[in-house]
Amino acid sequence: MKKPFWEKTYLNSNETFEGGKPADELVELHKQLPYNASVLDIGCGDGRNSIYLAGKGFYITAIDISENGLRKLRQTTKEKGLKIETENINAAEYCFEKKFDLIIAYGVLHLIKKEERKILLKRIKDNTRKNGFNVILVFTDTLPAPPDLAPFMIGLFEEGEIFNEYSDWEMIENKSYILNDVHPGGIKHKHPINKITCKKTCI
Repeated sequence: MKKPFWEKTYLNSNETFEGGKPADELVELHKQLPYNASVLDIGCGDGRNSIYLAGKGFYITAIDISENGLRKLRQTTKEKGLKIETENINAAEYCFEKKFDLIIAYGVLHLIKKEERKILLKRIKDNTRKNGFNVILVFTDTLPAPPDLAPFMIGLFEEGEIFNEYSDWEMIENKSYILNDVHPGGIKHKHPINKITCKKTCI
């Protein structure tokens, strides 16, 4: 199978995914984390979110199925003098050995088979500390997956599904919108997105 376009981005030392900028939610949310917070970044890619949060002094575990992405992340952390624990693994197979104050799954869960990501979501919730946070962005099936990504988007969410999954948590922010995106080669697409930031106030 042809590799997704972001693998080329990971191989280019002069290019970073999403321009290397952290998600807006994390820029605001990090202020609410304890000074020694532990963070799990699922599907970290080349580490834009992990690098930002490590720079704030948090303990980061970053996992991804892409060795290219992790190699680039490790190089960046070395250059910046940061420390991030990394693991090259399919997110569905990750073994939780501790609980986290923040778990991020930004643009990755729809790349996992539905039955596997259902289990993973439960593990994510179970392994978030009380008063901890989850930040999750998923693509939905409101529109068909673009042809270049369709082979990888095997777990598209239904509209509102991720909101329902967190109905027992405090919802800080939830958004549903269409992202106008341009893939390498000038390929234009529209991605329907659901995004949440929520807090675990239940036991």
